[in-house]
Formats: sequence, C-alpha cells, structure tokens
Amino acid sequence: MREIGLLLKPELADPPPDGMFPAALKEGTMAEAKLAPNLPDWMVEHANRYLTSGGTDGHMYKITVPQRGEITAPALLLTTTGRKSGDKFIFPLFYGTDGGSYFVIASKGGAPEHPGWYRNILANPDVEVQVGTKKMNARARTTAGEERLRLWKKALEFWPPYADYQLKTEREIPVVVLDSSSLGYVAAGRDSDGLALFARALSLCRPHRPHEIRLCPRNADVRPPTVRLGLQCRHPVARP
Repeated sequence: MREIGLLLKPELADPPPDGMFPAALKEGTMAEAKLAPNLPDWMVEHANRYLTSGGTDGHMYKITVPQRGEITAPALLLTTTGRKSGDKFIFPLFYGTDGGSYFVIASKGGAPEHPGWYRNILANPDVEVQVGTKKMNARARTTAGEERLRLWKKALEFWPPYADYQLKTEREIPVVVLDSSSLGYVAAGRDSDGLALFARALSLCRPHRPHEIRLCPRNADVRPPTVRLGLQCRHPVARP
C-alpha cells in the first residue's frame, strides 16, 4: 500500500534536533512583560538572573531542599496575560518535556488555592515561554486522566517535593502542557491510516485563518495541489 504524509505548513516540517518546537517570539516581546507580584524572594532572584542573562544563566536551577538534599531542576519563564489587568506577567517555573511540548505544575507549594499564573491561563491559554535562550509562543492546556498521571510521575523525577505539596492540599494539583502555537507535521502512515491521521490533525486545530494542508506520498519529488482549509493548528503532532 502507498504511504502518505499530511503536511501542515511545509516549512516547519522538520523539527530542530532537540525535538522542541521552533516558533520564535518577535524580539522584545517578553521584555514588555514584568515579574508577577508577590513572588517569593528566591523566585524573584532566579527570574532576574534568567532575564538579565538572556537565558544563559538560570535555566538549570540548583537548590538544597530540607530532607531532600540538593536538587537541580530545569526552569523556564512563563508569561501569561493577567485575567483582570490584561498586563503580561512572568513566572519562573520548573518544567518537564513530553514529545515536542513542555509541561509545568501548578503547585504553589501545596497552597489551598491555585497559583495566579494558572488562573490566568484558564482565562487566556495563549502564553509566551522562554526555555534557556529560546523564546516561543504556546497554548496552555490542563491535562486529565492517564495523561496527567503519566506527566505527574515525570514531574516527581525532576522535582520530588511536588509529592509533599500534594499531601498539603486537598485540591488536585494541575499539570499543564504548553503546546507550540506553530504548525507541524503528521508523520507518514499507510493509506489505510490516512483518514485517522487527517482526523487527528483536525482535532488539534481550531477555526481561524486559512492554512495549507497537503497530502503527498512519502519522498515525493512533486507535491500535489494544496488543499486550503480555514484551520489553525494548536500544537504539533508527534512523530510515531
């Protein structure tokens, strides 16, 4: 059977070697934001080091935690839009990776209420992310069920104190995936899989402005005519 691929925005078909999504922010976008108010001193110091160095310092955060010893965890800067003010606020957060996406934990140290950044993304899920020196646009979504459990276990690997935080609060601590706002590639499959691949791509899209979708044989030298649909992909589809 002939193999086909579904290509969304061909120029973004090949992800960078590290597998992270490539959508870059315009220069200065994150600079317009400000640190969230009422952050603990250690988070303010960490975020300032991250920002002033352009991400060369602060990406890997080392700290000694009582009863846990020394922990080194990866950190990103998440910029959300204030649900009341409309201003942009920066929050330093530890993160994990899953496929081509990042994920963060809305723990607030086990406080009874959700952190401000999480309440912001519930009102507006479009965010900006800086990981090291890389900046990108993303869309936040709260996980549930098996996906949440799987990512929660991964989070405990890079920041074990999350387990302690969950014991301190009655709320289920949210696990939030940050999916790229850029379009991506649906890996090639057989003709019998074609409809399933197409359905999966559409499930990751939302109506907005038209984008190009092409169906073509793998390794084809000549691309077929473009099918234009009023869709915008919300996040990439992982290669199998």
